[in-house]
This record gives sequence, C-alpha cells and structure tokens, in this order.
Amino acid sequence: MTISISVLVPSYNSMPFVTAALDSIACQLSDKDEIIIQDAGSTDGSVAAYEAMAKLDSRVSLTVEADSGQSDALNRALSRASGTHILWLNADDIVLPDSLAAFREAADRSDGHQPKLLIGGHQVLRADGSLIASYASASLSHQRLMLHGCYVFSGSILINRELLIRLGGFSSDFSYCMDLDLLFRLTELSPDQISIVPNLIGALRRHDASKSGTSGHLFVLEGWRVRSKYITTSRDHGRRICAAVWQYLASISKPIRFSPLYQKLRGRQIS
Repeated sequence: MTISISVLVPSYNSMPFVTAALDSIACQLSDKDEIIIQDAGSTDGSVAAYEAMAKLDSRVSLTVEADSGQSDALNRALSRASGTHILWLNADDIVLPDSLAAFREAADRSDGHQPKLLIGGHQVLRADGSLIASYASASLSHQRLMLHGCYVFSGSILINRELLIRLGGFSSDFSYCMDLDLLFRLTELSPDQISIVPNLIGALRRHDASKSGTSGHLFVLEGWRVRSKYITTSRDHGRRICAAVWQYLASISKPIRFSPLYQKLRGRQIS
C-alpha cells in the first residue's frame, strides 16, 4: 500500500528561507500528500508567502495562531494531519530532490509490511545554501544518542502518524531538544519496524538567526535534561557528561568549524 505524507512546518519569522523550504517539498508531493504550516504570527512577511502558496496549491494549508513553542506548533499541525506518515520540516530547512520518492520506494519494498520509521541521511548548509557537510543515514542507537545527540536529523526521518500519536507526539517539556527526546522514544522500535534509506533526504540550515545559532547554551542545558530522562545504565551517566562538555565546546567553536576555509582544509565528506 502506497504511503501518504503529511509535512509539518512549524514557523515563526523564518524569512528569507520559507520559499526555498516550501518549494523543495511542493514539487515532490503526490495528490494524497499535504503540507501543514503552523505559524505563530510571523511579522516578517512569512505569512504572506504561505498564503500565496496555499492559494495556488490545495495541498497546502496554513494556520496562524499563537503557540507556546515549537513542540506545541508541531502538535497542533499533527492534530490536523491525515497522511499515513509524518515528515517534519523546519521553515528554514529544505528537503533534497527525490527524497519523497526514496521514502516511497523504501516503503514499497517492504512486501506489504510498511515500516513505522524510515531514516535517511542529511546535509548541513550555510545560510546561502552552500554545503558544510553530508552525513550518511544510520540506525538509531540509545548509546549513540546519549553520547552524540541528534546524529539523525529530524528532517530526514519519516514516522508513521499513528505511532507518533501513540508515543505522545512532540514533548512540550522541551523547547530546543524535542527532536532528541523523540529519537530516544523511537529507539524502542524493533529493527523490523525501521527502514534505513541510503539517500540524503533533508538539509539543515545553519545561520545566525536560528535557534542553534543564538541559543547554544540552552541546547546544552536542555540536552542534559533530555538525557536524564533516558539514563538506563551507569555508563549513561558518563555519556551524558561527555555529551554536555562536547556540545558546549562545539557551540563556542562553531564559527570556526563551519567556516569555508576550515571545511576546505578538512576536505569534509559524508561521515
């Protein structure tokens, strides 16, 4: 049975990236797919851009209303979704060409047993769209999440809608690391419920106005809280400490690590 995809787009003042985000996904939609935009009341022209697209494409719906944060916005959009599977696309990120086709092909190869979770690789881009790094798709591991955080990008996974609702959707306890919290919960799935897709699927955009660009210390603190929820062994305590130190150092060294010269010197490829 062919899957249908609901793309959830939480948004607040994400210009000038929203057109690229929506265009990247709209050209890949089937007649059964949809884009559900949940905007918190943007004042930068985003809403006008969304309204224009919704008028041209009936598969695009827009709701503008106050929310209590990104998790709340995602849950509001999820409550209106009708697809069999959910894709989460932030308004400043993009979906790479042929990504939905890759997801559909992987689901069709499952011999009638639709995977509950499909995981692809991802890229990290600068604000201008130039490439910083590419990361191959990887299976979920509790230990690896504890130590390395979101090595799987939320914009490169496709989740069965009923499963996501059963898991409680997106945790409103977190404003920065709700993706890490969700990934920990998804590690409970058995291997036969997961399909690893070899394609690069989504692209995360790093820019000065993004949450990761302005609130690095808050990601460290909230990441500590998320990991605390899922500690299962004594080694997890050590992994949590190592992760916090690494994440802090990574946040303060980001301007150097993401510079074109540094990337050129490293010759960064898919890792």
